Amino acid sequence: MKEVLLIAAYTPGRIAVAEAVRRLHEAGATVYLAGMTDVESTHADLGLDGLRSLRLPAEGYGAAFFRTARRGIFAEEIWAHVQRDPWVRKHARRAQVLVALHNPAVYSVWRLAQQYPRAEARFGLTPAVEAVLERNARSTAAAATEWVRRSPRPAQVTSGARAGARRSARTVVRRAATVSRAVAGARLPMWRRLLLSPRLSERARAELAVEVISGLQQTTEGRDLDILTAAVVDSLRTPRARADLLGGLVMAAIAAGAQPRDVVAGYAAELRYADSLLAKKDTVGATDSLLLALRMAFHRAVHLDSTLSPLAADPAGFTAPLRESTTFRAVTAQSGREQQAAGPPTDRPLRLLIATNGNTNFIGELQALLAAHPNAELRIIDPTDVGRAKTLSSDPRRMVEPILSGSRRAVNIAEREIRPHLDWADVLFVDWCTSFARLLTLVDPGTTRVMVRLHSYEAFTMWPVLLDLSRIDDLIFVSEHVRDLTVAQLPALTSAQRPAIHVIPNAMDLKRVIRPKTADARFTIAMIGFQVVAKDVRWAVQVLRLVRAQDARYRLLLIGSDFQTTHSPAAAAYGAAFQQDLDELEPIGAITRFGHADDVGEPLAEAGTILCSSVREGSPVGLLEAAASGAVPVVRDWPFFAAMPHGPRTLYPPDWVVDTPEQAADRILSVTADEDRWQQESGRSSAEVLRRWDLSVVDDDYERLIFG
Repeated sequence: MKEVLLIAAYTPGRIAVAEAVRRLHEAGATVYLAGMTDVESTHADLGLDGLRSLRLPAEGYGAAFFRTARRGIFAEEIWAHVQRDPWVRKHARRAQVLVALHNPAVYSVWRLAQQYPRAEARFGLTPAVEAVLERNARSTAAAATEWVRRSPRPAQVTSGARAGARRSARTVVRRAATVSRAVAGARLPMWRRLLLSPRLSERARAELAVEVISGLQQTTEGRDLDILTAAVVDSLRTPRARADLLGGLVMAAIAAGAQPRDVVAGYAAELRYADSLLAKKDTVGATDSLLLALRMAFHRAVHLDSTLSPLAADPAGFTAPLRESTTFRAVTAQSGREQQAAGPPTDRPLRLLIATNGNTNFIGELQALLAAHPNAELRIIDPTDVGRAKTLSSDPRRMVEPILSGSRRAVNIAEREIRPHLDWADVLFVDWCTSFARLLTLVDPGTTRVMVRLHSYEAFTMWPVLLDLSRIDDLIFVSEHVRDLTVAQLPALTSAQRPAIHVIPNAMDLKRVIRPKTADARFTIAMIGFQVVAKDVRWAVQVLRLVRAQDARYRLLLIGSDFQTTHSPAAAAYGAAFQQDLDELEPIGAITRFGHADDVGEPLAEAGTILCSSVREGSPVGLLEAAASGAVPVVRDWPFFAAMPHGPRTLYPPDWVVDTPEQAADRILSVTADEDRWQQESGRSSAEVLRRWDLSVVDDDYERLIFG
């Protein structure tokens, strides 16, 4: 059986891949696809014999990998992932045809073909199919002759052998850690003596300590591990070695799908290493190290793919190391603006430029409202509209390193591409505080008024702390609790020079979902959106079990895309547990999945209650749409915000909010106990959300803000 390995830089076209896979299978080949995007999710149904999303397993590669993987061009970054990935190496070793699907992947295919010279290298799906068909037509002898002709020079083989030797050395360390897991409890003193041995170099000690301590965590008391870790840290003299150890422990926990024990210590150590590099004028190294620190601090597995968040628990304490770092302070130094923002024009319509990072989920109704406004001229842009400057937002190094080195490279690129948009606009409204927002503020906005809107998602990423606040006039939060969290982690928002702060919920046309309920709707508990850990659908399953213990007529209706397991190992672990719930409860009709709904009013016609089980939310659209439809709200007191001054209990009527699955089950059973009670609660909930959050109410707030 011939084997074909495809390497993708971007998301490959599904139709083209499906057709190529069909033809290759007919030719007797097995087909494997490795990609830098989430191909395991996007291409799982196309009949491929194996898939690999290259960035996901990279979490466990250690600090040195992430400091340098993206230092060069994209082709070199792909190769950094390819050469480290055991899945790719295995299939490349067995492949007869290696295929690059995009230009940046050509370099990796060329390198693999050097190391595995019996494989043919091709660019594109059609040449890949042709290569297999040609092989089928050739004799074994002719094929063997071609392998000899294509053999690499000795120097190439030697280079590959050296790389193999380094990988073998790392394997020895990992195997040692595997042994440690088996005998951890009884042999902790032995590992202490080994890790503190003067015969070990600092780098070897840090690398071995990461493997050993990570392995011991499953069988050893936390205090003992803290003592061992502190002893090893004290034995390390250089900032790099300490960063390799403490940051390595964070990344090892993330790779294992576990919540790291001390994210702050890990990313703070990396920041200190960045500062040491900056002091030596190594701005490239300082950039790599700073971005690795931010990657650790705001990794989605720590906050977004977990039901706990150290940032939510202590926002100011969590971000304190950033404010102590000279590198971070240099990157976030405020640039200011030469002119103040001008007021709205009086002799023509206001020119409004809306910028998104490509996610338009929460801008649709507001955009339609503004497009129809008699005193507005509207344009929309996203990263595809800023030419070469797009590369700056897609690769933060290209923004950060010039700032540290004092170069204007990034500013000049941004100026050339973004200035025409700013010169046209009176107001720039940026939805989502992401890398695109930071890119847009690299340019002095002149007299254009700049507004940035934050949702709850971005509050747990690095971009709010990287904002240049001096170039933002208005910062809009979709709720008080998101504002509280962001201000707590970013004390600059309390200074006199801060932007004006506003709280305005998402604009929602809630009336469009109202329609008659089905006859048995009161026995259906709806949940809108369950594809990520933050929605905590398993908490909802707990509620369902408690309700069905009293009355088996109740079911849980899940509306939205299926759970995404490929975001991180933590998400994969959560998804696996949820799948077990589905395997048990779907066959008996206790859980029903509706799928994505363009018109959410259709499935909501079946919903008697709407359950919000999330650990965090900003201004949840689905919840309010369901309540407007007449589904009675049952809202968990979102744990990420429960200790803050604002949250569900200040946002919604108090009787909507519960603390535990037991309280949620009691509320559901109580409000749906009989038809009359449910109808009464249904009408009251609908009236409340229409009165407070419908577009007809919220649009006044946006109009006053935008038009002055």
